[in-house]
Amino acid sequence: MIAANNQILYTSLGGVIVSPKEDAFDQQIISNLYENGVGVITFDAPLTKIPRDAFFGQGELLSITLPDGIERICDAAFAGTSISEITIPQSVEVVDDLAFMSCHKLVKFAGKFASEDGRALIVDGVLKFIATANMESYTIPEGVTTLDLELLCDDTTIEEIVLPSTVRKIEMSAFEGYDSLERVVLNEGLEEIGSFAFNSPNIEELTIPSTVNYIGDMPFFQNVALERLILLPVTPPEMDDRYMLWEEDLDYRTIIVPQCSLELYRNADCWRKYKDIIVGNEDL
Repeated sequence: MIAANNQILYTSLGGVIVSPKEDAFDQQIISNLYENGVGVITFDAPLTKIPRDAFFGQGELLSITLPDGIERICDAAFAGTSISEITIPQSVEVVDDLAFMSCHKLVKFAGKFASEDGRALIVDGVLKFIATANMESYTIPEGVTTLDLELLCDDTTIEEIVLPSTVRKIEMSAFEGYDSLERVVLNEGLEEIGSFAFNSPNIEELTIPSTVNYIGDMPFFQNVALERLILLPVTPPEMDDRYMLWEEDLDYRTIIVPQCSLELYRNADCWRKYKDIIVGNEDL
């Protein structure tokens, strides 16, 4: 299906009419018809963006075809829909955060910014979203430098994420709140971990690469399962010491650091509050 520059084409569950959020678009909708298995929304002028929350929560929306000429897909534009794949037009320049939040059936990106395997949406080195439907493990493609916030769908079943060595920064809340996620593999080259980054409740062990120099506020705050935090940096990473690493008590947790850096960690301003659970390891 090819959409005219003033049209959006779609399919829906049961062929119901899917209407964008009222007054979301600058252009006026002149018709919204569903015929011969296809919905056609026609506007009175060419489209240049899909506005914020345009189709938010439209769970009946199964597929979408965007016209050439779209330059921006705004925040939460398709959040909560049931689309399984989407082709990003070559005219698109910007994809905002959370544009595909809670798209629990999304399995494929195509067109501009799509990874070779179709599972990731990558804009100028920033990983915006992973289409995780029907997938248990995923290795992020080489070349990604930054992980954006809330990369996965809320009800994902993915259990493992592996980062390439090209990643330098994990933004805040990148892996927050995903019950199925049990393992995240971080590689050397990573430098910054944002606030709340690993607030997923079922990650039991995490190894921080030696290249990390900054960890944001409360990165594991609600992770009740995390028992072993292994820190490879010889110099303790900077961390905001106003907040706790964990919300729960520390009795069953261990922070493991290089033996040569044991006293550095126990005495560092942002780590000394955990000195009773910091232990050294000669093998690190």
